Amino acid sequence: MIDVPGVDENDAWRWLVAKFQRFDHQAPQEDSAQRFLARQIEQHLGASLRGQPLTVRLETDLKTRKVTVVFQPEVLPRIQSVSFTGNQAVSSAELGSVLNRIVTREEYTGRRFTTAVEMNLRPAYEQHGLYRVRFAPGGPQGRAPESL
Repeated sequence: MIDVPGVDENDAWRWLVAKFQRFDHQAPQEDSAQRFLARQIEQHLGASLRGQPLTVRLETDLKTRKVTVVFQPEVLPRIQSVSFTGNQAVSSAELGSVLNRIVTREEYTGRRFTTAVEMNLRPAYEQHGLYRVRFAPGGPQGRAPESL
């Protein structure tokens, strides 16, 4: 994964595949080769990284036993607070109490935040009988979840 806040991962992969066809959503197992790819991606993304180097992290999914190589900035932005607007079925206070304790002061990537929302807010909606809730993508001023 190329997990850089504000960067379209698919565009980065298209560029990488055009330059190194062998690495189509795959990374080499060798550490030095992973670091080489990180430097290549870093050069390509340039200003998007604001001078930060990319680091290579390994993430393991214990359920699937799958290891994912993640290229991301060495220092990620931290979430200071979360607020909700437009929600009707579940109060902002309830949503805030659930999510703030999970994500506040944590490093931010869209992927991590999406996972936290899915794992922690979905049960709050289900407790209110809303089993088909859909979470709309958002950014710093993201939109609230919508029930279906």
